[in-house]
Amino acid sequence: MQRGVGTDFDVGPAPFGVIAAARYCVSFTWDTFRHVRTLASSQVIFIDRTETMRDDDLIWKRIAMQPGPPLPLFKVRFDEMRHPTGTYTHRCLVLECPDWVNVVARTDSGHVVMVEQFRFGSGELSLEPPAGIVDDGESSIVAAKRELLEESGYGGGRWRYLGSVQPNPAFQSNLCHHWLVEGVSAVAPPTPEPGEALRVRLMRPAELREAFAAGLLKHTLAISALSRCMQLWDLPLTAFAADAEPLS
Repeated sequence: MQRGVGTDFDVGPAPFGVIAAARYCVSFTWDTFRHVRTLASSQVIFIDRTETMRDDDLIWKRIAMQPGPPLPLFKVRFDEMRHPTGTYTHRCLVLECPDWVNVVARTDSGHVVMVEQFRFGSGELSLEPPAGIVDDGESSIVAAKRELLEESGYGGGRWRYLGSVQPNPAFQSNLCHHWLVEGVSAVAPPTPEPGEALRVRLMRPAELREAFAAGLLKHTLAISALSRCMQLWDLPLTAFAADAEPLS
């Protein structure tokens, strides 16, 4: 089925629906840009003075909503959205997700509790703070305490909220809540879920800086939470200069 502008989109049966949904998001971005560019040239919609645009000039209006096929971890939704100019509509994919939490946990000795686990998307081991899903009826702090205990066996301490971020607002609806807890201690053996295989590591901030510089700490949400508690890099960032793409 064509994935161009104005076409329907069938995500297909799970698990292939996840792959198709991701491909759709990529094609949506380019197709939307190409179509709006065409509109701009043919219908005199000029966007060269973006600093003067009002909020209303950017907001798409939802004109219809349709549920999609069920997928693990997500609820699929399709929104029929009208461009702010009113001249174009697009069928957009939204993944409705529960909120997430991750926890920067520090011991009295100054170590940070981290876990390593295999991530199916990247196909690699990932170094990250304990994290997980906020269950129905839970607050984010209850979920944070539960996930920290389950994944690492650590608990107690003094808790402070660090705010939230949007994991991917292009097509996800949820937030990831960051929590800091200081003065934790080992209180029980870890009890990971059947779908998890975890290794607990106690790391000093200097070791986390080294892991980041070496490209071993790459999880976006992990970096977001840790960087609110410690300096992971110097500015300007030069650690990855050798890997940077040329400017021309």
